[in-house]
Amino acid sequence: MCKNEDTTNDKKPNQLTHRVMVGNVPLGGGAPVVVQSMLNAPANDVDANLAQIRELAAAGCEVVRMAIPRRSCLDTFQAVCEESPLPVVADVHFDATIAIEAALIARNRAPGLNRSFAAQHWATLDKMLWLDAADEAMDKEFHGKYEIWGGDIDPDAVELSRHNAELAEVDDIVKFEVDDATRFHWGGLYGRIVTNPPYGERLLEREEAGELYKAFGKAMDKLPDTWRVYVLSSHPDFERCYGRFADKKRKLYNGMLKCDLFMYGKRL
Repeated sequence: MCKNEDTTNDKKPNQLTHRVMVGNVPLGGGAPVVVQSMLNAPANDVDANLAQIRELAAAGCEVVRMAIPRRSCLDTFQAVCEESPLPVVADVHFDATIAIEAALIARNRAPGLNRSFAAQHWATLDKMLWLDAADEAMDKEFHGKYEIWGGDIDPDAVELSRHNAELAEVDDIVKFEVDDATRFHWGGLYGRIVTNPPYGERLLEREEAGELYKAFGKAMDKLPDTWRVYVLSSHPDFERCYGRFADKKRKLYNGMLKCDLFMYGKRL
């Protein structure tokens, strides 16, 4: 929850967030629940996204989210916003969340350690409990040597990821470079690759995504057998495109999209 200096003790926990306006729709701060939906049209297609928004509006939707996979799609997003009958929220994808999360896990950083909470102002909670918990969490952090790498073909995405790593205070153990996943190579006998590539649902056409998986699978074949590869995708033909059946699979959801986590590695 966001910090709220005006918190009073008679408010319910779900009323302690700041209210924000998305267009003319209020969110948070005790506002009523609203119906939201994620668009799945290509991010560079203004007309297709607007057509989906109009259908959703007719069905009673009040707010829509649009995936923004790269900075070049921002012009499309602006055009959609100008014509949309509903407020549109940008769901920005061009940063390396996985690599930063991996660095936080490697460091054993407690979630929310560097932020404040509205509950810190509750009269029923001793403020020293928060300070003691933070001290305990910092004492349990690890400070070893790690090799965590993230890459993207978009230089703007890489620059943004470096900035986000600095904000998360893990820029000393995670590095970002402009690179192509289909030409990935890395030294060392052991390693893990975790990727969330375009599914062919929002960011690329399904056929384009299949070609990407094929090229990525060929690049992964060059890695030692001791490496492990984890790929999250909703593409129905992922394994055929990748060139190998997964050693293990787990069903997950990415937002409203039903996905599989395809896991490769002899010792899974």
